[in-house]
Amino acid sequence: MVLALAAPVYAQPRRYRFEPDRTTVTFTVRHMGVLSVTGRFEDVAGELTYDGHDPASLEAVVTVRAASVETGNRMRDRSLRSEAFLDAARFPAITFTSTRVAADGDGYRAEGRLDLHGVARTLTVPFTVAPLARGLRLEAVFTLNRRDYGLVFGPAMDALVGDEVRLMLVATAGVP
Repeated sequence: MVLALAAPVYAQPRRYRFEPDRTTVTFTVRHMGVLSVTGRFEDVAGELTYDGHDPASLEAVVTVRAASVETGNRMRDRSLRSEAFLDAARFPAITFTSTRVAADGDGYRAEGRLDLHGVARTLTVPFTVAPLARGLRLEAVFTLNRRDYGLVFGPAMDALVGDEVRLMLVATAGVP
């Protein structure tokens, strides 16, 4: 019995859900070699399981609706949703599912599977997580190569659109 009392107490993992009004996914991509186009996805959902102490306990699934892309230019937004770019009708969801999380300096690194445009690839995402009074705050900034996900648009358009897309997720997650 004394050994049982001396055993460390482990927190039970808690499930958190992204709060839609306090969660954003933004992106930046080069256009014509000198300009940057920025935009955001308006429809982002996510769930985390985390015990609050062990980074390896964190599991995450983040889903972005491709059709929710907004850049502030209606014509460009229609084009981004079309078959020529994201093909949101055929590939409505962009999903990241973590498979492993480890501490990395002042933050963490989540390795997982990103499903985008019908292509699934392993991706490592650096992020920070901070406790809040009633949840967690998550921030991640990473870059991906659009060509790795089959986002190839033909010689004319590929010359105009940069290969590297910088993404930033800022999410507040609360207990459902």
